[in-house]
Amino acid sequence: VSMLTRGSYVGKYTGKGRGPAHQRYFWVDAYTGELCWLRSPSDFSKNPAATQAHVIIGAATGASAAVRGRRDYEPSGKHRFAFTVSAGERTLDLVAPDEDHMRMWVDGLNCLVAFGAQLLVEMLADAQANSSVA
Repeated sequence: VSMLTRGSYVGKYTGKGRGPAHQRYFWVDAYTGELCWLRSPSDFSKNPAATQAHVIIGAATGASAAVRGRRDYEPSGKHRFAFTVSAGERTLDLVAPDEDHMRMWVDGLNCLVAFGAQLLVEMLADAQANSSVA
């Protein structure tokens, strides 16, 4: 789960899965537990207000119906590592670069939903311990 607080790039479809995919940097805020994203980590220092953040409700492997309905849908190609995240009132259509990243996001987000407060406290303790070691 600590990998989620560091974040990674994931493809995010616009237009409820019907628009183009753009690479966005996703992470979980260790203080709020919200799923956050923006174009790149450097954008945060320039304009923190540009960050999108939503409460995580759940995640599932596989493309949404909107992505599966695309004319360019390739279940064994570019959409092979597709997954969906329910966040706040939104459903995010995402594509990871590989299976490990997809599993990290789906399993990690579902763990946060199930064990949220306890995991966040542990992640903060780990982060503080790692910063005092450096």
